[in-house]
Amino acid sequence: MNPYEAIFVRKSVRQFQEMPLTEEDKQAIQEYIGMLLPLYGKENWEIVVSENSSGVEGKFKVEAPAYVVFLSDTAEPEDYYNAGYLLENLLLYLQTRNIGSCYQGGVQWIEREGIDGYVRMVAAIGYGVDSICRERKAFKRKPLRKLVTVREDYDEEVAQMLEAARLAPSALNTQPWHFVVYHNRIHFFIKNGKEQFPMHLVDMGICMAHMALAAEEAWIDVDFAYLESVAEKKVRKYQYVSTMMIQ
Repeated sequence: MNPYEAIFVRKSVRQFQEMPLTEEDKQAIQEYIGMLLPLYGKENWEIVVSENSSGVEGKFKVEAPAYVVFLSDTAEPEDYYNAGYLLENLLLYLQTRNIGSCYQGGVQWIEREGIDGYVRMVAAIGYGVDSICRERKAFKRKPLRKLVTVREDYDEEVAQMLEAARLAPSALNTQPWHFVVYHNRIHFFIKNGKEQFPMHLVDMGICMAHMALAAEEAWIDVDFAYLESVAEKKVRKYQYVSTMMIQ
């Protein structure tokens, strides 16, 4: 299984074994973090792995042997997009190593001596008590027709990208995204009002991670860009986020 294939089986894990991560897995995690490239080329981010459960606090905290924490020193939308994009890549990689995960909305990492930056997202990780996989039919997601506006015919590879994005996790499974699709580009939009909530910006980053992994699986080069010409257009109910250019 590779990270793209993990998209179609991963589920949120909320019950973990008490056993800590193995040294082999901890080393693999650090090596993978070192290879990650952000969606937006900002250098102000860091991903920290913490094994101190008492250092994570929040109403919806899941007890786990470890947590991955995304930090940045600014709070621009791009920082939240990067948080979702990079953490989702990491969590899908962990899935390939049989390590479960669960995003932690509304929690804070409070014990971080010597670490700068503000917490943008936390995810619990560890070995699941039960299976960390699910069948495709178990995903509760909107049909693609409710998420896509088609402007031009597109090929099977683009269809696979859209399906991967459709299965992306989101806060309370709200799926705040909408796609306007051409044969060589996909515009990403977020529902009006959702841009006010950082968690939904993280959701958009997760969605773009799925899209990029599907493109990589199909050996297609893509770039993400913010197009002023699209941003200037008025779109009912939605706000423009980014465009994926398909090469």
